[in-house]
Amino acid sequence: MLSVIVTLSLALHASAGRVDGHVPRPFGAALPVATLVAQPNTIQHEDLRRDSTNTSTPQSLRAPDVVEKQAPRIDQRTHVERWGAYTPYGEEDEQTLVRRGVFKRAPAYRGTMMMDCKKAREACQNACWYQNCMMGAQGSATPWTYTYGGNDDGTAEYAQARVESGVATTGSGTPCSAWPFGQLFWDPYPFHLQVNPDDPTQPPRDSQMELQTDEWPMANWENPTFDPTANPPQHSLRCITRLDNSRGGAEWKYFKRKMVQYRAGNRHEGARLGTNPFEAGDTFRVEFDMSQFEDNDADDVAMKASLTYCGAPGTINCANDGRQFHMSKIARTGGGAGVGAYLDYPYDSQTMNSYKIDNEANDIWEYQVLVDITGDNGDQYEVTVRTLQNGVYNGVANRGAGAPITLAQGESLTLQGQLLKQLEITRVDDSGCNTELEFKYGTPTPNTHGWYVFRSDQVNDAGDRHCETSDLNDADGDYIGTRFTCTFPGY
Repeated sequence: MLSVIVTLSLALHASAGRVDGHVPRPFGAALPVATLVAQPNTIQHEDLRRDSTNTSTPQSLRAPDVVEKQAPRIDQRTHVERWGAYTPYGEEDEQTLVRRGVFKRAPAYRGTMMMDCKKAREACQNACWYQNCMMGAQGSATPWTYTYGGNDDGTAEYAQARVESGVATTGSGTPCSAWPFGQLFWDPYPFHLQVNPDDPTQPPRDSQMELQTDEWPMANWENPTFDPTANPPQHSLRCITRLDNSRGGAEWKYFKRKMVQYRAGNRHEGARLGTNPFEAGDTFRVEFDMSQFEDNDADDVAMKASLTYCGAPGTINCANDGRQFHMSKIARTGGGAGVGAYLDYPYDSQTMNSYKIDNEANDIWEYQVLVDITGDNGDQYEVTVRTLQNGVYNGVANRGAGAPITLAQGESLTLQGQLLKQLEITRVDDSGCNTELEFKYGTPTPNTHGWYVFRSDQVNDAGDRHCETSDLNDADGDYIGTRFTCTFPGY
């Protein structure tokens, strides 16, 4: 890299005459400007860039014709046209200020990021699904290469990459924090398997009881503009704990900065090539380090076994566990690229981002089911299912309209209409406002995930209820029954 850049600039007058003993020349011609540039030091796998595009923007600033010491450029995404090119960088008093261009090294291959799957278990599972199953790497039998895009946290490119992956949205936040997606992935999450990493005898950390949306590839790397026709999808999404999400990001930081396991003397010191900082265009590979699991520790054995998408070639199970999904449609808030995407509650499938479970044919929609219970014995049922489309609730199924169905305790009714799968409602016990109902969407089958079950009295780990109750009144305002208003994800 360049340690010192010394620049001598001469301003050129547009008027006739001589300037400091030189005849002014038209802008773009060879200019009387001298620049002293320290010779860059190359490392293995690195070449000098000679043909990159200058993307810098000239700015107005004062630059007197004196020799001054300047710090090297740190803009990772900016290169000049070629070695020795004269580059304009501002104007002053009808003069164009130019200087000799400074270039950066060519992109280099930087080795292998060894992702510690014991520390970042769920982040590993998501990455393994993308690399081994979606892209067919099958445990690195087929190498898969990533490219650093210079998209460090806080940059516009980083923010836009999160939009293009489907993670960052306006409205209710990320998919894993908004119904129906949070409902689908959060409610059945096995929080009971969380083990405190500091002391297994203590309750899990708060960060282990909250889910966030993890995307792979990471937003720091080169990411394409969203393409709904891409097959396989461009990103893999998974709802994982906040702790695992943070640790997954740390794995990249350690590799990029040559920290922790990549330092001299540590277990992966040879995996990261070169000592220079990463620059945009650098490439690398990712492998999944399972060596830190203890084979004689029951918790470690269970955690390692749960990483079904990771492992050696020939041992990987690529059956979706129901928690791998992707964005299937983007609802850009400004109508074009470079802007945010819309997701909110209540969810409108026509005006907001759409998401789909990997390998499923249909998008995830939110359905609202209204159960009206009337009659002296609280056993007369009318059921309507509807979904929000373009700001209007449209009915998709109904049973009992005009002629309520008698439902005794323990009995069930089914309906489908325009639903993709059948909905079964069972009266569990009691009657009226004390009734408890069980809802079963789809047909539960081992090793499948195209179904969803919940109860009317169920409260999830976020403190949200699946159903709310309200009174039904006649035209005179007299109480005649109870309405259950419930929501569930369907696909």
